[in-house]
Amino acid sequence: MHERPIGQPLARPPLVEALVEFRFEPDGWDWTIPGRLYEKVRDRFPERVEVRPPMIVLGQSLRSEGPPPAPLSTPERLQFKRADGTAMVQAGPGLLVVNHLRPYPTWPEFRRLVLEIYELHRELSDKCEIERIGVRYINHFQMDELELRKDVPVIAPVAETFAMEAKAFFQKFELQPSGAGGALVHQCGTFVAEKRIVLVVDLDFFSTEVKHLADADQVGAWLDQAHGVIENAFVKSLSEELYDRLRRGDA
Repeated sequence: MHERPIGQPLARPPLVEALVEFRFEPDGWDWTIPGRLYEKVRDRFPERVEVRPPMIVLGQSLRSEGPPPAPLSTPERLQFKRADGTAMVQAGPGLLVVNHLRPYPTWPEFRRLVLEIYELHRELSDKCEIERIGVRYINHFQMDELELRKDVPVIAPVAETFAMEAKAFFQKFELQPSGAGGALVHQCGTFVAEKRIVLVVDLDFFSTEVKHLADADQVGAWLDQAHGVIENAFVKSLSEELYDRLRRGDA
């Protein structure tokens, strides 16, 4: 078995979304932070959306006359979106997320964006200590282009064990990479989109051992380690043949 060239760009990448999520200690956080952050990024992320939790109004009689009282709630988070919809910043109580959809740039470019947004947020919330960081990559494959167990050997052989056809499946593992100081959540399953079955390979590396991190250099070093764990897990999740097809662009 030859060593696969990890880190080389894929001619046909299956990635549909990458994101980095920061969670902060609630002390020192206030609701002025998302609005002030928006003012700093609005030239690149002009579309502002409030995400509100669902509200249930209790105590309203079905026979009461007049309109029901308007439910009041604060937003769950604010989303700032690029005009072309390819990237988004989300900010809420103790939360900062940077999302990137297709077309995804290189890791150094995405990393640079994440650290820039993190530094802007840090200037506004310097009393908020990092509680958790997660890096997540979500990949989609068309099932009709795969020989499932051959191309994705990490899928558990349940169908073969029971001698039944697997119409759909979902599996989830939490793994402990050696010396990485975090956990890798590896999820794999199917769903139907536009009458086609799609296979999802979802990789999420996170750590709560990050309270010592503060400046961008320290956070950047952690992000590089997390990205390396995810990249290695992605390559090992696929057969050499499928990975080579993605690299050449004929998969």
